[in-house]
Amino acid sequence: MTVRIQLTLDSTNPPRFRREIVPSPSLAEVKHQSFPMGDCRLHRGSSAGIGMEKSNHASKRPICLKLTFSLLLFYSYLSPTFAQDNLPNQTRGQLTGIIGHSQTTASALGFKTKLLNSKRVVFLGDSNTYAGEWINQMEATLLATQDSVPEFINLGLPSETCSGFSEPAHPFPRPNVQERLLRALKKTKPDLVFACYGMNDGIYHPFAEERFEGFKTGIQKIVDSASAANIPLILITPPPFDALPMRKAGGLVPLDSKQFLWTKIYENYDSEVIERYAQWMLEINNANCFVIDVHSPIKNFLNEKRKAKPEFSFSKDGVHFDNAGHRVFAKIVLQRLNLDKSLPNTSPQQNELLQLVRQRQKINQLAWLADVGHLRPGVPAGLPLGEASQKTKSISDKIRQLSK
Repeated sequence: MTVRIQLTLDSTNPPRFRREIVPSPSLAEVKHQSFPMGDCRLHRGSSAGIGMEKSNHASKRPICLKLTFSLLLFYSYLSPTFAQDNLPNQTRGQLTGIIGHSQTTASALGFKTKLLNSKRVVFLGDSNTYAGEWINQMEATLLATQDSVPEFINLGLPSETCSGFSEPAHPFPRPNVQERLLRALKKTKPDLVFACYGMNDGIYHPFAEERFEGFKTGIQKIVDSASAANIPLILITPPPFDALPMRKAGGLVPLDSKQFLWTKIYENYDSEVIERYAQWMLEINNANCFVIDVHSPIKNFLNEKRKAKPEFSFSKDGVHFDNAGHRVFAKIVLQRLNLDKSLPNTSPQQNELLQLVRQRQKINQLAWLADVGHLRPGVPAGLPLGEASQKTKSISDKIRQLSK
């Protein structure tokens, strides 16, 4: 459902936003429309999708100056936030959050096209990407709803960061995607890349500026490497750390703890670290890059579930999703790319399709991880790519039959 959200900013002390949902004009009607902004006008047309210019009819205003913004937004994406009468990214400013989301509507449509027109898509990330169920769900959905689906290559790696930080007590140095990034791009030759990092980059400690800067540098290196190779990039924010299961298990520690690691996690790790990382990612402005926020929607989903079931969780440790969590993750990504089709249901045919996708993905994933190379101990050895291709041929044939 597409609606127009009209926000009025009153210059009271403190400033207040008033919100009204009003009938939306068609996209054709607003294609070249300028939006009044008091003494300025907000209009389409700049390279960032938003521009400002001085209005010719500016006039003196009374003490209570009102600025009205009319923005087209996708209500289906924002509804969890508006249901709580908040605006997106409140800590970055209510107005900035709304404008940021309106800017990405055209980008989402563009990256949807890039995805569907791709021949090969690569996924980079940590344990939840390595587990891969959200990727399986995405692939199965596209196979069931699209005429043509790219090859999905899952290069997620457990324990990985984009910054190179590790807890002192970690049993081995956490792998850093920078060590294999250029090899991965060169060997796989993707048309599009997804990357999801952040959960491990804070190394489960309290917030520290040094680690935050390391995370930002790591993400920027991924953006720069993709841009240099002319490969479109979809960044996904880290999902929330769910403290509930670790609190029940006694795995949370306070600020003055002598040790922090993945089994002794700082009690405010999500609100003070992961949320901050996610919010920073939403500020990235690069024409070759599209950022999808999964942190806020998943957190909202958990909060809503806990109104009826206070102990509800997707995870036993607050970090690693079960299949239900992966399913919500996949749905959010598809929604943001305007591919909000129904995920595979429980019909025998669609269950079989999803099972086949899982089988093929696991064989190909380990083969590609071995071919690209990595420094993470304990990952099962994969087949040579040629052997993996032969082994999955019959699976691929069955997938084609089921997805017709």
